[in-house]
Amino acid sequence: MRTQHQYLYSYHEPVDYIPSFDREPSEPTMPAAHRVFIADKFELPDTSNLLRRNRIDDLLSRSVRNYAVTLISGRAGTGKTAAAALFAQTSPSFSWYTADALDRDPGIFFSNLAASIDGIETLSGRLTKFVSSSFEGIRDIESDIIEIFGSNPCPELIVVEDIHHLFDTEWFDRLFPILIQSVPRDSHLLMTCRSTPPSPLWRMRSKQVLNLIEEELLYFSFDEASAFYRALGLDRRRAYEHQSVTLGHPRRMIGLTD
Repeated sequence: MRTQHQYLYSYHEPVDYIPSFDREPSEPTMPAAHRVFIADKFELPDTSNLLRRNRIDDLLSRSVRNYAVTLISGRAGTGKTAAAALFAQTSPSFSWYTADALDRDPGIFFSNLAASIDGIETLSGRLTKFVSSSFEGIRDIESDIIEIFGSNPCPELIVVEDIHHLFDTEWFDRLFPILIQSVPRDSHLLMTCRSTPPSPLWRMRSKQVLNLIEEELLYFSFDEASAFYRALGLDRRRAYEHQSVTLGHPRRMIGLTD
């Protein structure tokens, strides 16, 4: 469980490699092409210039107390990452993993998730195991997912950012519910996304397992806008004006301060 990893890892896969759950186990594994995992995927984003808002921290604290999973959903520039990063700093222990389009292979995604929890030094071994499982079939990955949280003590907060990159993969609907059900009771899974969650996550919301925080809840209130402008040394009267014009949309408000 780490907050920052100074690590660069190279991985090779074929240019035309497309993961398939019905691939024959006897087929060769991956030659060629270049893949690099950069340390930024496992690092907490810089929060030095962000305004901590008690309302958002309280909102997330209530979610942690009452649900197993929290999903912050909103378009780019609405403050999802800021909310998650600032809240993570209030937790006694946390892990951070930013997913992207290169993580759509289930072996890669679950290897990275496990490495964010156990430590980056485990990534090489995790890749070997999970990528091998992805060739063997989806059932082999299911058993490996459960082991992610069983080998070492888990952080109290597990953050996975930008999971919308995975929503339309062929494995998400089946494997992600298993992941969520495997999270220990004393840990909380906090995720962010830019698009509407797929049906498995909606079903968990109806079962009171998942709490969805939509982007409007992240907009600046009048008081928050005033505090933000004051921190920037700007006239608070402009804060009220700009909050009215933008409805408190974080990126739009920041754009008006330039």
